[in-house]
Amino acid sequence: MDSNFEFFDYKNYNKKNICIKELISKKLKIESSQFEIEALEDIASISQLFSKEIPFSNFELIGGNLNFDIDTIVNCIQNKGGRCLHLNIALGLLLTEFGIKVHLVKAIEESPYNIYDIFRFHYGNVFKWRDGRYYFHDVGLGYFNHYYPIEIGNETPIEGYSKSLPPSLFRVIENNNNNYGPDKKYILQKKLINNNTQEENDFISVFEFKFKEKITFQAIIERSSRFIKSPYCFPVASILREEGYYFLANNSLTIFSPSNSKSITKINDIEQFEMILLKHFNLDIRLFKFFKKEENHFECQANIDANRLINSNIN
Repeated sequence: MDSNFEFFDYKNYNKKNICIKELISKKLKIESSQFEIEALEDIASISQLFSKEIPFSNFELIGGNLNFDIDTIVNCIQNKGGRCLHLNIALGLLLTEFGIKVHLVKAIEESPYNIYDIFRFHYGNVFKWRDGRYYFHDVGLGYFNHYYPIEIGNETPIEGYSKSLPPSLFRVIENNNNNYGPDKKYILQKKLINNNTQEENDFISVFEFKFKEKITFQAIIERSSRFIKSPYCFPVASILREEGYYFLANNSLTIFSPSNSKSITKINDIEQFEMILLKHFNLDIRLFKFFKKEENHFECQANIDANRLINSNIN
């Protein structure tokens, strides 16, 4: 059978005897002997540290690397960062090493509950905890990261874990319609809390996924190929810092504060881009082959339109 038609499975993922726990504990500067998961709080704490040390980056994908093998995941952890697929595979492999049953989920592309069209390419994880309940977990959602695992189907929301992001409530609710087949479908939702009044906004849907959909290797590669041809194929990096969430989108850097205010810095040339990447994201532009020092691709209409979307108010 063609390996492309095999299903993605954390238990059978070829790690080449690489210990993800050792790699991540070293990156997060945690002694391996003290790196344990005994409660959901531990997953939340590790996830937040992970997002402060390992940036989101789609640079490898833009450069034509569609891989999600162990070598790509190791590079993601050590020095290149990665897109939502890579980041969540890294955390999924870590949870698996701790004896937790995890499976990968992907956004339903046609769903009207994807907050932005680009979220149709998103991936996350679902795991079964020791209490027998299932939880949604994700470290690839950037501004929408919750870090603390969310019990699936429980409509009582939980608070977002990070104090570096605006205070918010999250839940994962079941969608009972019969669209997209008979499989159970769930929607991640977020609600902002006003810092000054403590008033809550309405819940907004972030993305929708099928609970037990088996994902083939070919499906992942095919989605990646379509992303490269989409209007969203422009350089993006993001990282969590104590002072807020840093989001770089091709020709601008936006910093969202815990109060949900934002500052925007225009990036004028490749040298400034390179400096910002290294200073704020710990990314060395020389590691990524699609950047060319002599060329400047910052100003194309798709990128300008995308930045307008990204820098609009996020509620």
